[in-house]
Amino acid sequence: MGLKNRVGPISAVALTSAAVFWMVAGGNGITTAQGNTTPPPKAPVAENPEQRLLAKVQAKTITAEYVANTLPLSGHTQATDTLTLTPAVGGKVTEVLVKKGQLVEKGAAVLKMDTRALEANIVEARSLVKQRVLELDGVRQLVSRNLSSQVNVAQADAALASARATLKSLEVQLENATLIAPFTGIVNELSVNEGQVLSAGAQIGTLLALNPITVSASIPQTHVGKVHEGTRVNVRFENGNDAVGHVSYVSANANSNTRTLDVELTVPNDDYAIPAAVTAQLDFVLDETLAHAFSPALLSIDAEGDTAVKTLDFENRVVQNKVKVIKSERDHVWVTGLPQNVNLITVGQGFVTAGDVVEAHYQN
Repeated sequence: MGLKNRVGPISAVALTSAAVFWMVAGGNGITTAQGNTTPPPKAPVAENPEQRLLAKVQAKTITAEYVANTLPLSGHTQATDTLTLTPAVGGKVTEVLVKKGQLVEKGAAVLKMDTRALEANIVEARSLVKQRVLELDGVRQLVSRNLSSQVNVAQADAALASARATLKSLEVQLENATLIAPFTGIVNELSVNEGQVLSAGAQIGTLLALNPITVSASIPQTHVGKVHEGTRVNVRFENGNDAVGHVSYVSANANSNTRTLDVELTVPNDDYAIPAAVTAQLDFVLDETLAHAFSPALLSIDAEGDTAVKTLDFENRVVQNKVKVIKSERDHVWVTGLPQNVNLITVGQGFVTAGDVVEAHYQN
């Protein structure tokens, strides 16, 4: 009875211990199973190498324009015509009708000489002509009556011709007593005063024709045939004024020392603002070419040593284009060798190479 009573409590303790062990073991397993609810990490997705390495650039669509292919030269202006003012007859100056620096129209009087003696001589010469006419008529009447010979007729006729020649000479001198401007121009020099006595042919000043004005230059023999009469020339003067002229003369004989040809062009000068003997920068327009203009900083040298520029195709892939610079100006160059419309890389061209696909941001 005592042993049986002791077995009961021992069995109870053993069962209780087994139950606790099972709960601990099972609880931990359940806890572990319930706590492991986080989904397994996803496998990394492989990135597209082109997307990961895209370089950013700025680009601009530019269109070809016609640009003049020019021959730059230096020249100088000169008067289209120059006249030394000289009176054709001598005598006393009665009027000076112009002043130094004045614009004189063609046909205007410059000065007048004293013509009183000439006018008196003309009156006498006209009377003599009338007398000679009467004498010739009288001799002819005598000849018709066989009272005179044909020799006398010839003598009278010669006397009449002489009288008429004298009259004509005096009338021409009267016309020349007034000095007339043969063309419109500027009285550049004048040294004469009223009351001054001049001899025939005395130099009293100069008259310059400056509208249009002539510009002279020398072209290299390598451009013979490219510059001809009518060729357009863009002209810039030292005072900053611009003008357009056209070639009016090309020499047929080259300078043996410089191997150049002299050319002249005429430039409108309506306001007479362009003086003679000043320097002019000339651009002879030889032809016109379709070309693109952009900053010279965008030019590069390709692997073959040629001038090139980087552009983008429709897939934003970098293309290196060979170009030829045909004209350079202060802030841009003109090049040929590109399609009419092209996407030009303006920023970042130094960080990409031909064939790269880039992320392009286009400028307006």
